[in-house]
Amino acid sequence: YGEIGYLFIISIFKTFGLHFSFFILVLSVLSIYLKYFFLSRFANGFFAFSIYLLVSFISVELIEVRWSVSIAFILLAYYHGFFNDKKYLPAIFFFFSVLFHYYSILFIIAFFLLRFLRGFASYYFIFVGALLSAFYIYLNGFTFNGSSESEFYIIQRFFRYLNEPDS
Repeated sequence: YGEIGYLFIISIFKTFGLHFSFFILVLSVLSIYLKYFFLSRFANGFFAFSIYLLVSFISVELIEVRWSVSIAFILLAYYHGFFNDKKYLPAIFFFFSVLFHYYSILFIIAFFLLRFLRGFASYYFIFVGALLSAFYIYLNGFTFNGSSESEFYIIQRFFRYLNEPDS
């Protein structure tokens, strides 16, 4: 069960007879390193990294492994897209993020919205809109009754995430 990148890497570990705990350790170290790389580029990066480790290290890095690696690649895509102004690196990192968790497609959409809607007012509008949406979902729950007749697995899986968030 999982996305193609996750299944591919776990199959490599299984081929060599490596234990699942070692697999989790390797992915966690990779994810933590990539997040550290991202956060270390900012003035208070070490402080932010320390807070991250204190607050959500166990749950995100050791339990939500696919999401953890996907977020690490998303952070690198945002870093190279906004701060280094690279053109192709964000696409490569977004590709890897989708290989580990299809839900990262939403972050790709947000990236392009932020990329083309430059300026403080548009950032503020997107932030307030996302905050209000999250608050509404928190209070009322999230229901989506959509379906897709697509033959592409990634689209079917994305609609499954929207219809059944716990899947």
